Amino acid sequence: MPPNYTQLPTTNRQPPTDDRAKELEDDESFALKKIFLYIGLIVLLFFVWLGFELFEHLEEPPELSNYVDLQTLDAAKLDLDNPHRRIVMVGDLHGMMHSFDNLLDVLKYNSTNDLIIHLGDITAKGPHSTELVARFANEGVLGVRGNNDQKVIEWYGWFEWVKSHENGDLFLHALFKQQITPSQAKSQKLWKTLKYSYPKDWDWGGDHWNVARNLSPEGYQYLISLPIVIHLPSIHTFMVHAGLLPMDPAHHLRSGLQPLAHAPESLPENPTAEDIERARNEQELSLLTDIEPNRDPDVKLNIRDIHDLEPTKRGPKDHEDNVPWSDLWNSVIKRCRGFDSTASGDESSLWDDNEDVLANPESDVSELRLRKPLPCHPITVVYSHASSRGLDLKKWSKGLDTGCVNGDGLTAMVLGKGRRKAHAQRKGALEAQQSAWPNDNDEERDKEVPFGENMHARLVSITYLTEIESDIFGISRAQ
Repeated sequence: MPPNYTQLPTTNRQPPTDDRAKELEDDESFALKKIFLYIGLIVLLFFVWLGFELFEHLEEPPELSNYVDLQTLDAAKLDLDNPHRRIVMVGDLHGMMHSFDNLLDVLKYNSTNDLIIHLGDITAKGPHSTELVARFANEGVLGVRGNNDQKVIEWYGWFEWVKSHENGDLFLHALFKQQITPSQAKSQKLWKTLKYSYPKDWDWGGDHWNVARNLSPEGYQYLISLPIVIHLPSIHTFMVHAGLLPMDPAHHLRSGLQPLAHAPESLPENPTAEDIERARNEQELSLLTDIEPNRDPDVKLNIRDIHDLEPTKRGPKDHEDNVPWSDLWNSVIKRCRGFDSTASGDESSLWDDNEDVLANPESDVSELRLRKPLPCHPITVVYSHASSRGLDLKKWSKGLDTGCVNGDGLTAMVLGKGRRKAHAQRKGALEAQQSAWPNDNDEERDKEVPFGENMHARLVSITYLTEIESDIFGISRAQ
């Protein structure tokens, strides 16, 4: 008997409608999108992982500046009441050790009675940077830090930071031995596990790099001990490498933010001489703390001029309308006539009705006119750095960089009661080809000049180079 098959009902299959087809296509598209999304996330995670693997050893260096903002030398340290005492302030040396020795010889230097204070930039450009630093460190010579010294400090700190890593010293040794840069080392696969960065504007293999590479630990400690500013309160003087501002150019001279526009609040109504001295010291220090550009070590290490109300490292060759910071300093300080000179009445009576020239970049600071004195006492700044201006002597600022490393002269300013007749220049000395004082009267080269309120300083200069240094600069012997 044949099996009994149940006849299943047949269905009439119809092709999907357009809506159903679109729905199926959307489902497939969504599934593909999910797949691509997952793939993308996997790829992203891979590259994140790869990035960590590649850059896990890439480190930014720590803070390398090691700034010391201020050092104060009191009256006891200066010892100017000693009839044999001399304070010898000397401009940029730049490793010119033999020229420095010649200057000391002309001065008849006496280590017992003479106190040397240099104005920074004792390193770089010249032939004996590390030797001069080692000597100053051993003798404990006082001074301020210069912009070139700062670059040496930072390179040395960078080397030490690299050495602090595993195999860091071997890495540096390989670079030095093969005379290649870190970038070249990377391309040659010497840089497999260690990665170090340094600022792009640093000059690998340059003069500061080379000085730092050969600097001793003691020399480095000496350089980082140098302050940006030395304050001599007993003679109301600042020593700084490049310069300071007497006011903040961003604010009007009448602003209460200007330290010299008002007497210190601590000054009593009927002050004694001691009260006035304390108030003067307070006001002098407020120039460093209350004027924003003066709080920036980079400004004090590099300033030459003021341009568009901002301190600038560039000189007048770059901007003809630049105002030398020392012009501004003297224009303001010359109006300091004591705390009792505070004007009464409307604050605006202190000033001309003319527009403040510092608010107009096209004006010259010499146009600054104050109708009445300022409630402050004068302050002197001694600086270096601006060799293009030569010996730059103004009433309240003394610029001493006469370009020794450029083949010009080396200048010292001497304070004190000690008087010793200077030696004549050595026989066989080598004359510089150009005057060390391109912008000043030659008669100022070796004479007394006013200093501060009631002092005088003696300028002592040499205009020659030693044979070793002259060979470097190609200067011929004098006939």
